[in-house]
Amino acid sequence: TTIFGTNLSPSTRDWSGAIDSAGNFPISLDGVSVTIDGKPAFIYYASPTQLNIQAPDLAGKTGPVPVVVKTAAGESAAYSAIAAKQLPGLFTYSLGGKTYPAAVRLDAVVVGPPNVPGVVPAKPGEMILFFGTGFGPTNPAVSPGKVFSGAAPLVDNVVMRIGGTTVTPAFAGLSSSGLYQFNVTIPDLANGEHAVEMTINSVSIPTGVVIAVQR
Repeated sequence: TTIFGTNLSPSTRDWSGAIDSAGNFPISLDGVSVTIDGKPAFIYYASPTQLNIQAPDLAGKTGPVPVVVKTAAGESAAYSAIAAKQLPGLFTYSLGGKTYPAAVRLDAVVVGPPNVPGVVPAKPGEMILFFGTGFGPTNPAVSPGKVFSGAAPLVDNVVMRIGGTTVTPAFAGLSSSGLYQFNVTIPDLANGEHAVEMTINSVSIPTGVVIAVQR
């Protein structure tokens, strides 16, 4: 989750050096902390205008919850956010007015439109790794606020379509704390840009995401 504002932090830094020996994420960086529904969130990044946080375990609570930012100068008014079992979204980037998934090939090359330095289009039959957040519980369960590295599959099935063709991820779940990964083989599609759609328990990712495909 990202919080935007002003005077959010006296410094700009991430949590490097702030994760303890037991693998616990920090709940404060340079005197900055955040609570969601009264529970401390875990802070990944802090700057004067932006905070990146991981939500705590809200014990299954859904609906509006108060979010409060605290600094040495005081605390913000409580702002309302929506808690839900699943609020899925892919990590994306914008280029030329379009939204592309922040996806990579198996060799870690970023996927993107043709003729753009540093990125390459996906090919039919090629496995691509997509990344996202908010896709819900896994088995085994992974607690927020702790270092995790491995493979924890989703409890619920995700339906994914590329260019209108349904694809079944070879893996769908957490690969690190808060980071969902989907290993997907690109279907047999024509050259061009194709819509990426994902739905879990009738909740869909934001529309408008396209992936470039070139044979």
